Amino acid sequence: MLLQLAPSPVDVSSAGFSSSICALAAHNAFRRMAAPWLPESDSPLRLREASAQSIAAQIESDKGRGLWLLETIATAAPLLGLLGTIVGMMKSFQLFGGNGLVDPGGVTGGVAQSLVATAIGLIVSTTSRGDANV
Repeated sequence: MLLQLAPSPVDVSSAGFSSSICALAAHNAFRRMAAPWLPESDSPLRLREASAQSIAAQIESDKGRGLWLLETIATAAPLLGLLGTIVGMMKSFQLFGGNGLVDPGGVTGGVAQSLVATAIGLIVSTTSRGDANV
């Protein structure tokens, strides 16, 4: 049994396809990637592939530009959550070193503060990491 491939929905050799690609904005990623493969190009296959790889690397670089702030937030958020955890636990343990009597409300308040700080740090980190990777 032979494997048959489905026909392409768009005939890339047609003039209509070429003109619709050229109608896209110059910075459009699809137009940039399609340029080496348009019928007007008579370059050898290896040069077309090299050109497509170069264009793909440039598009990837362009998409990553300006995301440094988001990456910084995603990296710093868990560390700030950890700092909040340490501060909350220190607050709780200071009550143990006092007069010998421990206020349960104060201890649980410090633990709650540390858990909230950790949760906020993780939420900020995961949401900003997800946005950066999309």
